[in-house]
Amino acid sequence: MLRQWQIFLRKADSDFRAAVVLAESEETLVDQALFHLQQAVEKSLKSLLSFAEVDPPRTHDIEALVELCEREGIELSDYVEEFSKLTPYAVELRYTFTNEEPPDVGHLLRLTERFLRFVRDRTGVGGG
Repeated sequence: MLRQWQIFLRKADSDFRAAVVLAESEETLVDQALFHLQQAVEKSLKSLLSFAEVDPPRTHDIEALVELCEREGIELSDYVEEFSKLTPYAVELRYTFTNEEPPDVGHLLRLTERFLRFVRDRTGVGGG
Protein backbone atom coordinates (compact mmCIF):
# COMPACT_ATOMS: atom_id res chain seq x y z
CA MET A 1 0.00 0.00 0.00
CA LEU A 2 1.27 3.44 -0.90
CA ARG A 3 2.03 5.96 1.81
CA GLN A 4 0.51 9.44 1.58
CA TRP A 5 3.80 11.07 0.54
CA GLN A 6 4.10 8.56 -2.31
CA ILE A 7 0.58 9.36 -3.49
CA PHE A 8 1.33 13.09 -3.45
CA LEU A 9 4.52 12.48 -5.43
CA ARG A 10 2.80 10.30 -8.04
CA LYS A 11 0.07 12.91 -8.46
CA ALA A 12 2.73 15.63 -8.79
CA ASP A 13 4.45 13.65 -11.54
CA SER A 14 1.13 13.22 -13.33
CA ASP A 15 0.34 16.95 -13.12
CA PHE A 16 3.81 17.76 -14.40
CA ARG A 17 3.35 15.48 -17.41
CA ALA A 18 -0.02 17.13 -18.12
CA ALA A 19 1.63 20.57 -17.97
CA VAL A 20 4.26 19.47 -20.48
CA VAL A 21 1.60 18.22 -22.90
CA LEU A 22 -0.42 21.42 -22.57
CA ALA A 23 2.61 23.70 -22.91
CA GLU A 24 3.85 21.87 -25.98
CA SER A 25 0.46 21.53 -27.68
CA GLU A 26 -0.21 23.31 -30.93
CA GLU A 27 -2.47 25.77 -29.13
CA THR A 28 -0.04 26.28 -26.23
CA LEU A 29 -2.64 26.30 -23.47
CA VAL A 30 -0.71 28.53 -21.07
CA ASP A 31 -3.25 28.95 -18.25
CA GLN A 32 -3.96 25.24 -18.19
CA ALA A 33 -0.25 24.38 -18.21
CA LEU A 34 0.34 26.82 -15.34
CA PHE A 35 -2.55 25.26 -13.39
CA HIS A 36 -0.94 21.82 -13.66
CA LEU A 37 2.48 23.22 -12.77
CA GLN A 38 0.94 24.78 -9.66
CA GLN A 39 -0.60 21.43 -8.79
CA ALA A 40 2.71 19.61 -9.35
CA VAL A 41 4.59 21.99 -7.05
CA GLU A 42 1.84 21.98 -4.41
CA LYS A 43 1.74 18.18 -4.32
CA SER A 44 5.55 17.97 -4.29
CA LEU A 45 5.67 20.21 -1.23
CA LYS A 46 2.91 18.18 0.42
CA SER A 47 4.89 15.03 -0.37
CA LEU A 48 7.91 16.45 1.47
CA LEU A 49 5.75 17.44 4.44
CA SER A 50 4.07 14.05 4.58
CA PHE A 51 7.44 12.28 4.25
CA ALA A 52 8.58 14.27 7.30
CA GLU A 53 5.41 13.11 9.10
CA VAL A 54 3.85 16.57 9.02
CA ASP A 55 0.17 16.60 8.06
CA PRO A 56 -0.05 18.99 5.08
CA PRO A 57 -2.77 21.63 5.31
CA ARG A 58 -5.58 21.81 2.78
CA THR A 59 -4.29 24.82 0.89
CA HIS A 60 -3.24 25.73 -2.63
CA ASP A 61 -0.96 28.52 -1.36
CA ILE A 62 2.55 27.55 -2.37
CA GLU A 63 4.14 30.29 -0.28
CA ALA A 64 2.33 29.00 2.83
CA LEU A 65 3.51 25.45 2.11
CA VAL A 66 7.10 26.64 1.62
CA GLU A 67 6.94 28.53 4.92
CA LEU A 68 5.59 25.44 6.70
CA CYS A 69 8.39 23.30 5.24
CA GLU A 70 10.93 25.83 6.49
CA ARG A 71 9.34 25.95 9.98
CA GLU A 72 9.46 22.17 10.11
CA GLY A 73 13.15 22.15 9.18
CA ILE A 74 12.59 20.64 5.74
CA GLU A 75 15.40 21.67 3.43
CA LEU A 76 14.22 23.16 0.16
CA SER A 77 16.02 24.19 -2.99
CA ASP A 78 16.95 27.84 -3.34
CA TYR A 79 14.60 28.51 -6.26
CA VAL A 80 11.29 27.51 -4.58
CA GLU A 81 10.38 31.15 -4.02
CA GLU A 82 9.85 31.43 -7.78
CA PHE A 83 6.91 29.04 -7.51
CA SER A 84 4.77 31.51 -5.53
CA LYS A 85 3.76 33.14 -8.84
CA LEU A 86 1.87 29.89 -9.62
CA THR A 87 -0.53 30.14 -6.65
CA PRO A 88 -3.13 32.29 -8.48
CA TYR A 89 -3.42 29.58 -11.14
CA ALA A 90 -4.76 27.08 -8.58
CA VAL A 91 -8.16 28.73 -8.25
CA GLU A 92 -8.58 32.42 -9.08
CA LEU A 93 -7.25 32.42 -12.62
CA ARG A 94 -9.18 29.28 -13.53
CA TYR A 95 -12.37 31.31 -13.32
CA THR A 96 -11.27 34.82 -14.26
CA PHE A 97 -9.04 36.52 -16.77
CA THR A 98 -6.22 38.95 -16.25
CA ASN A 99 -4.46 41.45 -18.47
CA GLU A 100 -1.14 40.65 -16.82
CA GLU A 101 1.46 38.72 -18.75
CA PRO A 102 1.62 35.12 -17.51
CA PRO A 103 4.88 33.80 -16.07
CA ASP A 104 7.33 32.10 -18.44
CA VAL A 105 5.94 28.57 -18.82
CA GLY A 106 9.15 27.14 -20.25
CA HIS A 107 11.20 28.42 -17.32
CA LEU A 108 8.68 27.10 -14.80
CA LEU A 109 8.55 23.72 -16.56
CA ARG A 110 12.32 23.39 -16.18
CA LEU A 111 12.24 24.49 -12.54
CA THR A 112 9.37 22.16 -11.70
CA GLU A 113 11.13 19.22 -13.34
CA ARG A 114 14.24 20.06 -11.32
CA PHE A 115 12.17 20.34 -8.14
CA LEU A 116 10.53 16.96 -8.74
CA ARG A 117 14.02 15.41 -8.99
CA PHE A 118 14.94 17.21 -5.76
CA VAL A 119 11.85 15.78 -4.00
CA ARG A 120 12.52 12.27 -5.32
CA ASP A 121 16.09 12.49 -4.03
CA ARG A 122 14.92 13.73 -0.61
CA THR A 123 12.36 10.94 -0.29
CA GLY A 124 14.74 8.27 -1.55
CA VAL A 125 12.69 7.53 -4.67
CA GLY A 126 15.44 8.61 -7.07
CA GLY A 127 15.04 8.18 -10.80
CA GLY A 128 13.01 10.37 -13.10
